[in-house]
Amino acid sequence: MKKPVLVLALSVFVLSTGIYLFNIKKNKSATSNHTYSYENTLKFLHQQLESINPASSEASRIKNIIIKARQKHYGRRMQTENPDAFIRALAEIKTGPDGRKYPPNYRQIELKKARLFKTRMAMRIKSLPWNSRGPGNVSGRGRSIVIDPADPSGNTWFVATVGGGIWKTPNAGNDWEFITPEFSSISTTAIAIAPSNPDVIYAGTGMGYGRVIDLEGSGIWKSP
Repeated sequence: MKKPVLVLALSVFVLSTGIYLFNIKKNKSATSNHTYSYENTLKFLHQQLESINPASSEASRIKNIIIKARQKHYGRRMQTENPDAFIRALAEIKTGPDGRKYPPNYRQIELKKARLFKTRMAMRIKSLPWNSRGPGNVSGRGRSIVIDPADPSGNTWFVATVGGGIWKTPNAGNDWEFITPEFSSISTTAIAIAPSNPDVIYAGTGMGYGRVIDLEGSGIWKSP
């Protein structure tokens, strides 16, 4: 009695294993065919795009089809697969084939060279007069603001802007002065005054979230 039961159990096991392996092979084949079909479709669309006017409505329609095909193929991975790829690319640009990188303070050194060159050129070439035509009532994007504790009136402010450095107003915003022309990065997103000494200001530069529109900073700065 035990032998027929054992044979039956083995038969069921072999059959189940065969079905399982067949399904795996079938799923792999379907995935492979889907990838092959997706790549061929993109290749065909790109070929069509190259053969027509890039400014035409047809080109715009094909571009939208390509975007939708990629979104459907990659799903959410299209947005989250490589969030640090842009930052890595910037680091690779600054690294030589032998592993060497730019020296510390290279930005400040190059900024001084550029200003010296500009001064020398100004001596040779007559500069053209420029007059501001506005708009005068549109501000940039400020990310951080501090009030000077040394001013009892509270009218002296320092504002760190995303793309325009640090600005100071002595009269609650009526007049402004740009105070960070020496910064090698005008992207300033954080500012703080030392509690122990109101004459010491710390500024953090850069706005980076791994996106293409990021503004690379130059570290943390301290006033003298």
